[in-house]
Amino acid sequence: MMENVYKNSTENQPELSESDSKPGFIFEYVDQKGVISKISSILAYNDVNIASMTVTRDGDVATMKCDFDGKLQDDVKEELLNSFRFIRTEFLNME
Repeated sequence: MMENVYKNSTENQPELSESDSKPGFIFEYVDQKGVISKISSILAYNDVNIASMTVTRDGDVATMKCDFDGKLQDDVKEELLNSFRFIRTEFLNME
């Protein structure tokens, strides 16, 4: 997990509910065009179905929460992590 170093980082991060067991991730980044498109394209190309995706913004910091069906292969995780310069990344329910 990357360290949260951006000065305008949000404090209230979206989290999965206790009852939600779908795999997912939370990515925090400086808001910019194309992030949603790039992330969803990577998932689609790797045959990962998005169950839900929410993007919120606080100032210039965006937070993406995405739940999907199935598990991610390590190479897909790496591709996602290398697609942008994220402030914070967290993968959830990946066991």
